[in-house]
Amino acid sequence: MPATYKLYYFDLPGKGEAIRLALTYACIPFEDVRLTPETFAALKENGTLAFGQAPALEVTTENGKNVIVQSATILRYIGRIAQPDLLYPTDPVDAAAVDSVLDAEIDLFAGLSASRYRMRYGFESIGNPGDAVFDQVRHDLNTDVIPRHLSHLNRLFASSKTGWVANTEGPSIADFCLAPRLGWLSEHGEGISNDILKPFPKVVEFVARFYSVPEVMNYYKSHAFRFI
Repeated sequence: MPATYKLYYFDLPGKGEAIRLALTYACIPFEDVRLTPETFAALKENGTLAFGQAPALEVTTENGKNVIVQSATILRYIGRIAQPDLLYPTDPVDAAAVDSVLDAEIDLFAGLSASRYRMRYGFESIGNPGDAVFDQVRHDLNTDVIPRHLSHLNRLFASSKTGWVANTEGPSIADFCLAPRLGWLSEHGEGISNDILKPFPKVVEFVARFYSVPEVMNYYKSHAFRFI
């Protein structure tokens, strides 16, 4: 019995889009379950979501069902079950380069996520858009914190011989992780400039390159293309 896969995530790109695209690119069939507030609450209540968050990938084999959570973990799993070296290098050093970018993505978006999902991260005290503390946080993110992280990525792309962030022959799970998130960043608003990527030309080139990958282009012929 071949394994079957069911992805649980909301009807938006967010952290789920990288997983959808990676599965598609690797030609791994999956059921794309778009959560509603009601179905999300039910999955949290019945313990399907180990940390109370989506995405989650349900894997069914002849030995039963397992649910994998945390987006980077899911991407690594997909990389391992895909054709060797297609999405995730088999060489440990090359794999570490991919892993480092997955960790860097977390650093890049940590402040933005904390200020966006204020209740989850314990930052309700900064207020809302228009409040002094919130606006100062977003100003600092926009002018210093996020550009600093983008400059690191820009250097990685500039040094890559292949155009992919970890210098892999084709897009790795790190590229699949980054592209939708960078698109989301550039359309975020609330103190984050829509032009925030422009000072980093190699990052801009990467986003364009990623969305020109034939498998990605074909995916969006039948799926909505939106970041927020």
